[in-house]
Amino acid sequence: EMTQRLIIMGKNNCPYCDLAKRHLDEHKIPYDYIKIDEDMDAYTEFREFGFRSVPQIMQREDDGKLKLKVEGGWDGLKETPIHNLQQMVGGQ
Repeated sequence: EMTQRLIIMGKNNCPYCDLAKRHLDEHKIPYDYIKIDEDMDAYTEFREFGFRSVPQIMQREDDGKLKLKVEGGWDGLKETPIHNLQQMVGGQ
């Protein structure tokens, strides 16, 4: 059973964000999509990582801090084995 969720930090009109969402949907990986162009707190968090591009695939740790889970945005996500993504969300 999936007990955790990934977080896609993206923005409106981002084709790579759409690809990332579709990819996770197809493999039934639970996620939340945060639009950094609409959520200023999320944008601040995003900038603190030094990111310049979206999407970024994150996860919130138990202490509430965000952690980068997949390097390289969409390119990194599509290269990550599905099994690894399932493990990140508590699946088998």
